[in-house]
Amino acid sequence: MTDQLSKFPSLENTYSSLQSVFRDAIIDGKFEKEELSVKVKKEAVFLIIKFLRDEKGYNALNDIIGLDNTSAKKEGQKRFSLLYQLYRFPGFERIRIITELGEGEAVDS
Repeated sequence: MTDQLSKFPSLENTYSSLQSVFRDAIIDGKFEKEELSVKVKKEAVFLIIKFLRDEKGYNALNDIIGLDNTSAKKEGQKRFSLLYQLYRFPGFERIRIITELGEGEAVDS
C-alpha cells in the first residue's frame, strides 16, 4: 500500500502518523480510488478522529455510515461496521475510519 500512497504525500504522511501515534489501535490500512481507509479498534475511534481534526486538519465529517453485516456471525466477525468519512479542505483529501462492533457494543462520540 505504501507504494500507492507515495503519489499522495499528505495521505502517506497521515497514515504514517496514525501508525506512529496509534500503533496498537490500527488494524489495517487500504488505499483505493485515491482514498485512504483505516480499520481501527473501537476503543480508539474518538481519539483517532480528534487527532485527524486537531493535528492533521481534517475539517469536515461528511458521513457516518452503519452497516449491518448479517452474515458476519457465521464468519466469526462482529455484526456491525461503522464508517466515518472525513475530508480535508482545501485539497479535497478523504480518509475513511472503519471500526467493527458486536451486538450491544458502542463507541465514544
